[in-house]
Amino acid sequence: MHRNHDTRHERDNCIVCLITDRLIHGIPPEEIRRAIGKLDAKIARNPEDGPSFMARGLLHKRLGDDWAAVEDFGKAIALEPENVEAYHNRARTRRDLGDHSLAKEDFNTIISLNPEDAVAHYGRGTCLGRLGDLERAIADYDTAIGLDPTDPIPFFDRGCTRNELDDLAGAMEDFDRAIALDPGRSIFYHCRGSVHKDVGEFEQAIEDFNAAIELEPLNNLSRRTRGVTRMLMGDCDAALEDLDAVLDLDPDNAGALCDRGLALGTMGRYDQAIGDYERSLHLDPDNPDAIAGKGLAYDGQERYEMAIQEFTRAIKLDPSSAQFLYHRGMTHGNLEAWEKASDDFDAALAIEPDHGPALMGRGFAVLNQCRYEEALSDFNRLAKIFPLNSDVYFGRACAGVNLGDPRQALKDFTRSINLDPEHSYSLLNRGATYLNEDEPEKAIRDFDRLIGLEPDNPDAHLYRGRALACLEQYEAAIDYFNLAIQLDPEEAEGYYAKGMAHMELGDYPTAIEDLEQAIRLDLHHPYAECGLETASQLAKGKGVV
Repeated sequence: MHRNHDTRHERDNCIVCLITDRLIHGIPPEEIRRAIGKLDAKIARNPEDGPSFMARGLLHKRLGDDWAAVEDFGKAIALEPENVEAYHNRARTRRDLGDHSLAKEDFNTIISLNPEDAVAHYGRGTCLGRLGDLERAIADYDTAIGLDPTDPIPFFDRGCTRNELDDLAGAMEDFDRAIALDPGRSIFYHCRGSVHKDVGEFEQAIEDFNAAIELEPLNNLSRRTRGVTRMLMGDCDAALEDLDAVLDLDPDNAGALCDRGLALGTMGRYDQAIGDYERSLHLDPDNPDAIAGKGLAYDGQERYEMAIQEFTRAIKLDPSSAQFLYHRGMTHGNLEAWEKASDDFDAALAIEPDHGPALMGRGFAVLNQCRYEEALSDFNRLAKIFPLNSDVYFGRACAGVNLGDPRQALKDFTRSINLDPEHSYSLLNRGATYLNEDEPEKAIRDFDRLIGLEPDNPDAHLYRGRALACLEQYEAAIDYFNLAIQLDPEEAEGYYAKGMAHMELGDYPTAIEDLEQAIRLDLHHPYAECGLETASQLAKGKGVV
């Protein structure tokens, strides 16, 4: 009897000894369940068998029954309160269940039992990170790295945490170290590539995503992010190749559909973009990025009211997004609803005070509301943020003209043109300012440059005609006014200017005809009525009906 009992005990011990996390990895589920059954019987015979509880916990975890695993590890700990391995197993399992507070307590206990346990410091760091205590998480990663500088994982996790804290340089250093220690992990390259992307180092980002995909050819995450990076580089064709490949492997990838929609919209393929956004929203109805993307596509189609509806939906889902408010503000601007536009830009800047595009948008919105001092203030700020942006100096010049400082405005228009020699608005407005400053020859040079760039620009011909009229070259001026009218027959200003030129030439009937047409096109034209009255009186004085 004793021999039989001893044999069974030895066989049971073999079961316990063979059950480690590494050894059970390849065992089929049926075998694991049979092993659990044997351990159930063993524990029933000896409820104080700590190793059996530990072994059964590992088997439960392997089957995915984490709650049963936690219970077994807890019983093992109750029987052996200083069993560090049991605490490790329970901590990891609690962490997998998302119970980071209790997992952290287990790691605390391990560290109190063994302050030099690098794995415990690392584990506690991961829990602190999930709980939002990023600084203390980094402190634990520092300790883990100090105890074992050959383990790449703490470097990697510290890099991810530094990235969350916007310490991109520190994150990059950590990802470099992780890759140096273990160059075979795809995720390391992916995360380093993402940091390169975020700091605008797109070529380096592409290299890292290429490496990640080479290590893991079906890596959709890296392929998708490479596509987004290529889009940021302006290579939308290559971006589409990546995003198409992602969707070939995973047709219901809502994020990739959203990204492809953005690429298609950037290429002006708005109908296809809207189709992708709608597919994405069918899969993920409350994704504000897809909703806002759909708004951008509508904006591109000049369906501005529909765009505003989509941006408003996105803002309701994510009221903290300065970008969504900025987009809606821009669409309000396209509708010339300047007050609504400036309200949106104000809201965006309240969330993100350094949002340069929103500041630019507000500058032009208040400029169009004749709030010139505010516009000047915004453009002065922008000149410090974007000193090489031609639109900044154009906007500041427009504010300066309206505030009675034409000489400074001319300098700003010139700065804008120097930065962008084809800036049509700056050429037109600098020419108009020269004209107002009684320098028609300089004005003509600007209008000629503009006509060379945009031969179908009616304003360029209109203002060149005005400059010629200032030089009393009325017949030549009329030729340009006729060109302006031909290009934009619904604009009153061309008829008004032509009528005034005919009046200067003494051709009062034609002047009256032109001025009447100007009034028909614009009943509130500020000068056409007066011009018509003058032409009519002069015609009567000459006996012309």
